[in-house]
Amino acid sequence: MTCTFCTFEIPPSAFRCPHCAQPSLFPNVILASEEQPELEDHYKNALADAASRGVGASVADFETMSKKSHAVINRSLSELEQLAGNDFEVYKTYYHLSEGIRLQKGEEFDSLRQAADGIFFTGYRKEIRFAALSLDSTGLYNYGDCSWILRENMITHRASVFVENTTLYYMKNDIKGSKDIPKGYRAAWGDRAKLCVVKLASEIDVSTSFASYPGIILHQGATSADDAIVEVHIFGPMTIRTIEEVTFKPIPTTISKRDRLIRSAKIEGVKEKLSAYGVKVS
Repeated sequence: MTCTFCTFEIPPSAFRCPHCAQPSLFPNVILASEEQPELEDHYKNALADAASRGVGASVADFETMSKKSHAVINRSLSELEQLAGNDFEVYKTYYHLSEGIRLQKGEEFDSLRQAADGIFFTGYRKEIRFAALSLDSTGLYNYGDCSWILRENMITHRASVFVENTTLYYMKNDIKGSKDIPKGYRAAWGDRAKLCVVKLASEIDVSTSFASYPGIILHQGATSADDAIVEVHIFGPMTIRTIEEVTFKPIPTTISKRDRLIRSAKIEGVKEKLSAYGVKVS
């Protein structure tokens, strides 16, 4: 890639020109945009298959609905409370937490995640924040009982999407380097609906109802390994100002009345903080 200011070459992983320091595009978006021709081929094949099965109109409806999808992050109530503390509290990533703030568990998944991130986001893995595409206000509860719906105008320029959780994809496929990642299975934010069609059109048949579309795009698994999502990759920091709305998982009736009251009180306290930043709550 060539810098439009000084005309010298910029490596794909750079966030700015190393020669003149002018900002560059976001590397995850660059990579996704470069794969648009392959994405278009997969997309056309998915539409052709849908038409042959007599569900072309349903897939078209699914694509239209997918264009309205949100990026949702799920974290704990305590993390949300901390983020809502002030304007300058930055959302901490896995790598922030593992570098002195929180010890790693030393489990195999930690090493697999780091290996996957190094391949998918070579040179900038610490800059990526992960979310899931959702058609409603719900994210993946395996990562926390608070769903943060991100403001689209704060991420559209720096977000890309991939057909699956990248670590799980790495675990299931023979990927030793970035060249082993098949092309056309990631997209810039504006093409996320096409990627949804590529991945999920085959799951739509004549019996699929409109109401089932949210569960097709985001499937809650018994564990995080069983979740099924279109993963969102967001480059750069986020604060409470990046969040548009928060939803809370219903308080389980199986816990004691005392614990329910404590949880409810904590939620009410966080709601007050969120309202100061114009964050909607449901």
